Amino acid sequence: RFGGRYGALQGVTLGQGLLMKNYSTLLTGSLLQSNRQNGIQGYWDSGTWRAEGLSTGTGIYAIRGEQSFNFFKGGVYYVTDSDGVSITNAGVTTTLPAISGIGVDVSVPTTIPALDLYAEYAQLVNFGSGLTAGARFGYDFIIAKAVGRLEYQQLASNFAPGVFNAEYEVNPINLTTYSATGVARNGTVGELDMMFLNYATLRGTYSGYEGQRPGARADLKVADVFFPGYEISGYFIAPDMRDFRGLSLEQGAVLGARIGYKIYPFMKTVVNFKRAFNPTLGRVEDSTYYELYF
Repeated sequence: RFGGRYGALQGVTLGQGLLMKNYSTLLTGSLLQSNRQNGIQGYWDSGTWRAEGLSTGTGIYAIRGEQSFNFFKGGVYYVTDSDGVSITNAGVTTTLPAISGIGVDVSVPTTIPALDLYAEYAQLVNFGSGLTAGARFGYDFIIAKAVGRLEYQQLASNFAPGVFNAEYEVNPINLTTYSATGVARNGTVGELDMMFLNYATLRGTYSGYEGQRPGARADLKVADVFFPGYEISGYFIAPDMRDFRGLSLEQGAVLGARIGYKIYPFMKTVVNFKRAFNPTLGRVEDSTYYELYF
């Protein structure tokens, strides 16, 4: 099996997510997509071996290899930002240098149905390392499904988890400032996805680290069975490690929504909205555009 994609990349995670988790190319700038927000992603899977990689218009490259053994899966990956990130805020432009990292991960199924254990070790080049271990579970209740994970992270004082995340292009962590404190910040991360038939999906993520205000992400999608003729989805992101990012919560939080209405059986109109900080313009920006489907 193999496949490839060109365009907007969303929800990209390498391994167990200690370095790259839920990375997206769509949060930068206005909601209307540009070529810089596109990327290329591909994979090849033989059943025993798997290889995947990506390249984005903002200069991020990643590659990962995985092998399946009798009782576990093991993987190794490399991710790099070739040119760093520039953020303009209050008329001042800050450029954070390029960063790279490597990681290894393993996942092991247990004798308990729908429960896997996993661990991952990652090293940031010229910075520190981190280790995470956790459990992933999933249950099918016929009319509803629940999938989640709970993990504990042990981090060096100069290692920040999920550096390449959804907000990386908008509100990245300043690793130099983060490392200068000399404080190791262990933490706990929890995720839960709940699905009710094909009618509603709710996804939530919570992260808490020692001495830091918690971060959270929520996504909701509701089909038209509850609101006849309408399809509604939205998301909200509150970054973690906010003390070491360049934006306040009011600036760094990201809010988005998509509302579709079926005019006729074969015609639908959609309104898209996003509120996010534009690192080029240096301000929070509201953007809206409309679509018509036949």
